[in-house]
Amino acid sequence: MNATNAGFSLGPIDVHVHLSLNGLGSLSGWSRRRWVMRPFLAAAAHDIGLRGGFGGADFDERYLNRLVGWLEDSSLSAAVLLAYDWVRDSSGFPQKDLSDLYVSNEAVISVAQRHPKFLPGVLHPSRSAGCI
Repeated sequence: MNATNAGFSLGPIDVHVHLSLNGLGSLSGWSRRRWVMRPFLAAAAHDIGLRGGFGGADFDERYLNRLVGWLEDSSLSAAVLLAYDWVRDSSGFPQKDLSDLYVSNEAVISVAQRHPKFLPGVLHPSRSAGCI
């Protein structure tokens, strides 16, 4: 499907791309790599050509560079890069102990500013802790 916006045509857009961050780099995000998931994560890192796996302070940039490479080599004109919220309880408060991934709006916006083929898919900016 092609989209038209303000008089110019866009080609296909992937509307569901996740930024994965490990909390050791410069972008605002966090992830937990549970021991039970380690074999699957190692296989996933190998499958996507992510040398060094999902660890290290340089992970954020290595993963982002991999996403940029795929996007540049594809027929897509853009991809929506999604923020990822904490698991929340019934009152809307973060349950960090139950969460496996968190990617802030700021991280997604920062990446979109550096790489214009990424469109920021942010969480509602006025969401309060009590909102679900």
